[in-house]
Amino acid sequence: MKVFNYFVAIAFMLSMVACTSSSESEANKKLGKLEIEIPAELKDNPEICEYIKTTTQAVDEYALLLDRVCDEVKDIDPDNMSMVEQIKVMKVVGEYTLESAKLMVTWGEAVEKRALIEENLSDAEIEALAQVFTHFENRLKQIDEKYAEEFDGIDKSKEEGAEE
Repeated sequence: MKVFNYFVAIAFMLSMVACTSSSESEANKKLGKLEIEIPAELKDNPEICEYIKTTTQAVDEYALLLDRVCDEVKDIDPDNMSMVEQIKVMKVVGEYTLESAKLMVTWGEAVEKRALIEENLSDAEIEALAQVFTHFENRLKQIDEKYAEEFDGIDKSKEEGAEE
């Protein structure tokens, strides 16, 4: 879990990217169906509807990026990496970093926009808007569940090594 937690920490810090509408269907296919429904309190506000749609797509795109990274390194034992595996990990981390860097701008804009949007919303509307961030948490949980066995094995081997 430590390796996964490391990627999640990077994910949170670097966060989202603008993406295509296909990201949701691809994320649903790879990680499991997870939809976000625009609450009735917000359906009449086109700005909020667009914000929810864009942010949800960004979350799904980021989840796909994280899924790809996890899939590429899941079979590598960090304690016994060959030179080829070390190069592969460096390549994957480098690509992840470059792609994630693009996400920082979009996520920062989303956070700023959320603050501006919330200024004119009721408490019920703010609570409804919060489900976008719940969607992000749920996508990360799906990745955690998908790769739990691989990453738990890594953590257990490290714990056993620490006990010796």
